[in-house]
Amino acid sequence: MDNLQAAADEIENLRSRLRKAEQQIDGLDAVLRRIREAEERARVVGNRLQVCVDLVRAQAEDAGLWFQATTAAEAYLQQAIRNLHTAIEARGIETHPGRPPSPGIEKGI
Repeated sequence: MDNLQAAADEIENLRSRLRKAEQQIDGLDAVLRRIREAEERARVVGNRLQVCVDLVRAQAEDAGLWFQATTAAEAYLQQAIRNLHTAIEARGIETHPGRPPSPGIEKGI
């Protein structure tokens, strides 16, 4: 009878270990889901940032934006655009290492 009880105890022990392992697997699955969701959000944000960087690069070549300002309002607008370009380019360079800065940044815009 002792052998039978020992076998039953061992079976219960194995079942308990199996339940714990299944719980750990469930926890890891949840972590993996969160990682995949974060990767997707990062991809979307990266794509949006790339659109902004591309727009900055196109605007840097638009002579219509960079004429000699003759009024305070024109100068203010140009400075605001330069500041926005600088902020976007700084993030774009971090996000896309190895890419050259936009022509506007090279021109000091």
